Amino acid sequence: MLEPCRYNPLIALHALTNKAERGELRSTPRFLQALLGRRFSVQATERYQPLPLHRLVFHPQLGRPAWGERRWLRRSVSALEHGAERLLPRIAWAYVHVRAEAPPV
Repeated sequence: MLEPCRYNPLIALHALTNKAERGELRSTPRFLQALLGRRFSVQATERYQPLPLHRLVFHPQLGRPAWGERRWLRRSVSALEHGAERLLPRIAWAYVHVRAEAPPV
């Protein structure tokens, strides 16, 4: 399961500005582990992408997809995202991946 994490500033902003996405505000590693743990055995939990700015900058409605054709801009956004890896604590990274297995039959 790959879900957004409410502790990330971009995810929180997305959920607060989009009523249909308010469920993201309950999405935490502990919540997801408990949800899966009812029927599956949780094997691992990892976090990905500290600050996925590319999703905002190149978004079809919020940003400008055509900017993705500009190599310098893609590299600049990527550099900012990599810088966020050192600044943003892992608990606030944007996505939580929980790997679980079904019990043997």
